[in-house]
Amino acid sequence: MGAADSTRLTPEEVRAAGGGGGFRLWSVDGAHTAAATAADCALGAAVLALGGVLIVDDVHNADWPGVGEGFHAFMAEQRTAAAPLVPFAVGLNKVRSRHRLDRRRSTGEREVESGVRGRRTSTHPLTLGGDVACASE
Repeated sequence: MGAADSTRLTPEEVRAAGGGGGFRLWSVDGAHTAAATAADCALGAAVLALGGVLIVDDVHNADWPGVGEGFHAFMAEQRTAAAPLVPFAVGLNKVRSRHRLDRRRSTGEREVESGVRGRRTSTHPLTLGGDVACASE
């Protein structure tokens, strides 16, 4: 796939270009308009593997208010999504989101299928370090 207008791409085209599976990471740092940001977030959400991470740059950058507007519009739609994305770390001018994880272990850890060779991924509670929230291992 060559250069393309991301607002015109379908999830099927993106998955095919990436080898057919879900993506573990999707980064949005594009047109900086509300419409383009919302569309890029929706496309990313559609192609993420379960447990994958969506990173959106410039959400809190005063020079790019459209990014925040588009991100928040996208997140409002996540309330009714079948596998909603939720933010898990904010800092360094980025918001990182991933699928809401529902199955909990007795220790409070959460476990999901990673979408990569059938491996399982455990996530741990977040701890704040500096100006960014980081998952502790």
